[in-house]
Amino acid sequence: MKKRMAVSLLLVFMAFSVLIARLAVLSTTNNLVNAATQQSSFVLDVASTRGTIYDRNLVPLNNRTGVYKAAVMPNTQAADTLLKATTNKDRPALYKKLQEMKPFTCEVATDEIYAPGIEVFFVPTPYEDEQPALHLLGQCSPETLQGASGLEFAYDNLLSACGGSLKIRYETDGLSRSKNNKAPEIMDTGYLTGAGLALTIDSEIQAIAEDAAAGIEKGSIVIMDVNTGDILASVSRPTFNPNDLSKSVNDPNSPFINRSFYSYAVGSIFKLLTAATALEQGISPDREFNCTGAITVGENTFGC
Repeated sequence: MKKRMAVSLLLVFMAFSVLIARLAVLSTTNNLVNAATQQSSFVLDVASTRGTIYDRNLVPLNNRTGVYKAAVMPNTQAADTLLKATTNKDRPALYKKLQEMKPFTCEVATDEIYAPGIEVFFVPTPYEDEQPALHLLGQCSPETLQGASGLEFAYDNLLSACGGSLKIRYETDGLSRSKNNKAPEIMDTGYLTGAGLALTIDSEIQAIAEDAAAGIEKGSIVIMDVNTGDILASVSRPTFNPNDLSKSVNDPNSPFINRSFYSYAVGSIFKLLTAATALEQGISPDREFNCTGAITVGENTFGC
């Protein structure tokens, strides 16, 4: 009896040993397959986007324009088609990319480009050179795409979550060249969802305010709904080009300051309003107030 039990236990032990060895082989094989898959593919970043900022009527204030971007896997037909659609000025850079024989992206003038190895996508341009409500909307860091000022900074987490990315995975050989002419895998994580943030701004009233501010060297215009306090338009001058920040970095007029939301000591001109309000509230015109030249509110001191 004991001998039979010993033999049975030995057989069970041997069976488990074979099973464990088999699992180890399978695990190693899967790792090798995954590694081989990674080495035989090339992932190309095409675009990354953030959420859209809308006016009160859901009219977009940014992401209104864009460019066509071609994702290219170099081959003879793709090269011939791109070179025909490119100006002489852009051809040297294109030649260089094509000769590297690796997938790349480039801007093109139209989406009507058809050739094996070329996929064309519309990619939104976040801001225009003359962007409406620029100081209110703010800007992003060119390096990180994170909000750096304005609403882009205040709602950075939301606007980041409302964006997405567009990537393409190509099957390639060891030199990142196309293999078997297989169609690439397009990986879209919602780069054109349209989700975003809605403001109280009215884009038509904003356009009128922008036109009215054209002759202002330094200053601001704010238009509000007196019944609700909603801001319908906000303009600050001088402005800057959000797509070329370097031009305004050393501008002595400080174009990056949003003068509509800047702290100002309103001074004597505001005394007319406070005096009128006091009279309306029944305060006697004979009442005296001793002005010391400044008043402290919280941690801030405001001078006359």
